[in-house]
Amino acid sequence: MKNPARLNDPLSQTAPPGETLLETIDALGMTQAELAQRMGRPLKTINGIIKGKVAITPETAIQLERVLGLRASFWASQEQQYRETLARQDEARQLADQVFWLSEIPVKAMIGQGWIQAFDDVIDQLREVLQFFGVTSPVQWRALWLESQTDLQRSPTFQTNPGAVVAWLRRGELEARGLFCEPYDARTFRRMLDEVRPLTRQNPAIVLPKLVELCAAAGVAVTPVPTLAEVPLGGATRWLTPTKALIQLNSRFKSTGEPWFTLFHAAGHILLHGKRDMFLEDGAPPDGREKEADTFAADLLIPAFKLWRFVETEDYRSQVAIETFATAIGIAPDIVVSQLQQKQLLPDNHHSERQHQLRWPPQKKAAPYFNGGKKPMGIIAVSNQKGGVGKSTIAINLAGALARGLGESANGSGRRPRVLLVDADPQANTSAVFLTAQFTLGPLAEDVITTYEVIVHEAPAQAGIQTVELPANEPYPVASLDLLPAHIRLARAELELIGLLRREDRLARALQPLREAYDYIIVDCPPSLGMLTLNGLMAANQVLIPVEPGYFPLIGLGLLQDTITNIAKINNLKVLGVVPNMVSRTVETRETREALQQIFGDKILPAIPKRVAVSNAHAAQTDIFGYEPGEAADAFAALAREVMKRG
Repeated sequence: MKNPARLNDPLSQTAPPGETLLETIDALGMTQAELAQRMGRPLKTINGIIKGKVAITPETAIQLERVLGLRASFWASQEQQYRETLARQDEARQLADQVFWLSEIPVKAMIGQGWIQAFDDVIDQLREVLQFFGVTSPVQWRALWLESQTDLQRSPTFQTNPGAVVAWLRRGELEARGLFCEPYDARTFRRMLDEVRPLTRQNPAIVLPKLVELCAAAGVAVTPVPTLAEVPLGGATRWLTPTKALIQLNSRFKSTGEPWFTLFHAAGHILLHGKRDMFLEDGAPPDGREKEADTFAADLLIPAFKLWRFVETEDYRSQVAIETFATAIGIAPDIVVSQLQQKQLLPDNHHSERQHQLRWPPQKKAAPYFNGGKKPMGIIAVSNQKGGVGKSTIAINLAGALARGLGESANGSGRRPRVLLVDADPQANTSAVFLTAQFTLGPLAEDVITTYEVIVHEAPAQAGIQTVELPANEPYPVASLDLLPAHIRLARAELELIGLLRREDRLARALQPLREAYDYIIVDCPPSLGMLTLNGLMAANQVLIPVEPGYFPLIGLGLLQDTITNIAKINNLKVLGVVPNMVSRTVETRETREALQQIFGDKILPAIPKRVAVSNAHAAQTDIFGYEPGEAADAFAALAREVMKRG
């Protein structure tokens, strides 16, 4: 990693907005004294703004707009960026004295697992690790984990390598955040355990989703997380909130019986013990509560009287007897073997041919981000309640441009972005382009998952994703993107969602587990401000607004802005930009752009010209790049570069 004293950091070269102000008044032939007079402000204040010693307040920004003609939002944005830069410079100086803390954290192992990204610069790496732990400095990390977690202090594993233990626990916490759970209910959870017990006889790759689903319905998040080499933990149990418990399991076990006992042992802690304690399965000598959890798990898996009745038979050690007994009580034979071994009724190597290593389905690692270490932009909603403005066209071709890496020249990375396109519009035009009209309108097999099943029935989004190949067309390379398609039955969702709980953020919850798997997720919203559009906006962290030249497309923007403002109070939704679409060299186009400039200022993105090749590309079931190089393709490539730049 590079030296932390980054004297040539480009942030240090950022100029105060006063320099822009000075250049502006010089270009107008205006002196500082004249500007002060026009604004009714002291000359000393104007001079202080130009030197960066006095901040541009909202009131000052409005006055500058009146006098100089540049929007107040421009001056406010300049000031905000400058102050943020100064704050980050101060932070970098403070972090430079704290980089030694990284030696206490298994950074390389966390990078190898895809939990964090690797950075050449040690300050950037420190920021990444701090963000992973959700703290601002190592001081807060120690206060949160080392000083306040008394349960951890009693663990020998924690005392040996606290940084690795905390990293593993934090990973489970982050994964559990993305898992929606009903409020915890003890009776429901106890009943769910009876439904989980028969799952021990099935393939873990099939079992895990069902196990997670059953426990989540009772308010318990179950998350298998690979244990770092430095942390030989079997699991951990704790409460994330008063209504949500977490059972975190090692994703690798020596046998198929071991994880089930760990799971039911953890369930015992949840049902029998308090919500303030954390329990680590680290092989330490059990105390009273650990013994209670052991007894709970053993009795639930194999009732004690049934086990002892089986042991009284002469052939209980034989494989045939064990399998017959396991079938009779409805659990996996390996669990019977494990129980007999724990009670020292069988040697550890007995029936070793049955005991085989178990690995839960591997979790998708976050591959290195395509843009040289930056975080993925997240989720972009393409939205405008006015129909016919080209939302689907923008979504299709922006996704195609990003997937082909057409904005990549700005970052020089070694791979193309990973893109997921989500069709949340019942018209399903996006899906019809990449699949077929028959798919979007005709009958579907029961096991086909579309956005309707994801939003209304809460089916896993991953199960509905289809990979779409984008053909090569000189000079554009072949590529692929993932599509979560729509079907005409999505039109029923508006009515069906009315009586459902948390109907406004169902898409957000469905896409949350996929955020790390993609650099860009683009949601094509319907032309309305109904529940489907609300789901798209709630899922997104940025919104792209296509606008067609003309009076009518403009008049509804106020309602959309109000909706975005209200949603931003919940999920910090921001306007990525406004895309003038289907533009031509007309007075109407010029007037529309001027009106947009007044409303959105520097949020105006590269315009897309009105060309027949765009609609022809849709008819040919491809994006513009796979159909015809030319002005329209160049415009979409420029849009992709600007989207990358602003991300």
